[in-house]
Amino acid sequence: MVTKGRAYRCGKRSQPWRTILLAVAGACAAAGCVTIPVYDSKTDDMLTNLQKDTDTFIAHLSNTYDGSTVDGKACAYTANVKAYQQFKLDIGLLKTRAAALYDNTATQIALNELQSTYDALETAHKQANTREDHCILPELLIADQRAMDSAIGGLLKLELAKKGTS
Repeated sequence: MVTKGRAYRCGKRSQPWRTILLAVAGACAAAGCVTIPVYDSKTDDMLTNLQKDTDTFIAHLSNTYDGSTVDGKACAYTANVKAYQQFKLDIGLLKTRAAALYDNTATQIALNELQSTYDALETAHKQANTREDHCILPELLIADQRAMDSAIGGLLKLELAKKGTS
């Protein structure tokens, strides 16, 4: 039944991603190859925490930038090495978890892409460390934050899609 331009099934609004995922699952089932990864709540929680930590970190870098050339600034790369190490550890744990789950290739690929966004931010921060103020410019942080938000958001959507088929 269609009402006011929205598709409904059993009184609920249908979700296109769920329909597509179920269609693919049905085709695979007919062919004898059911391989839909299972939703993992721990991965979901870890991604949500990573999103929060990333947003907090980017806000810290933006808020501590003042354009001065004071050594030992809070926004300098050297003052934030531990944060980058923690991000690598968190993403490494997510990768290990994703690899341990059956047929979780899409998540593994997305995590590799996510790792590269963090690597790009760290590289830009290291390069900014050679500037007089030792800090990455807030304008550059906006693009990096969007890339990370997009990557993490995509991973969260993937996990929620798995939850809808479990």
